[in-house]
Amino acid sequence: MKKINLRSITQKEILQIEKQFERIALNKIRNNQEKFRKMGLKIEAAFRDEKK
Repeated sequence: MKKINLRSITQKEILQIEKQFERIALNKIRNNQEKFRKMGLKIEAAFRDEKK
């Protein structure tokens, strides 16, 4: 895992990290979707853009 000096992190790097977290979370949801379908459930997920 890459270590990051938080004092020198840029806004662009923060956005890249956020996108990586989103991808990880959405992949996890996709991987579990089939299990939930078998139980008759459905997962709906989205990430809000709080930068307004």
